[in-house]
Amino acid sequence: MSHQLPKLLEPIEINWPQLENSGLVSAIYARGIEDKYGCAEFAFQTAIDQAVDCVPEFVFTADQMRAYAELASPSSEPPPRSAA
Repeated sequence: MSHQLPKLLEPIEINWPQLENSGLVSAIYARGIEDKYGCAEFAFQTAIDQAVDCVPEFVFTADQMRAYAELASPSSEPPPRSAA
């Protein structure tokens, strides 16, 4: 029995941003953040915001990949689920 599998998207390649130290220092100074915890929080949130912008909008979930594997598998038994 031959069946056509759905086309998968191209592999994800993420180009992570480079955080510029001088840019962070200038932004911290401009916002008047003076304590080290405030500076760390601002730098962390800036890094997270930039990283989130780099992740594609469409990423397969584990259930979607499992369904694809079941379609691709010639046997009738589904692949084992990982214990998460």
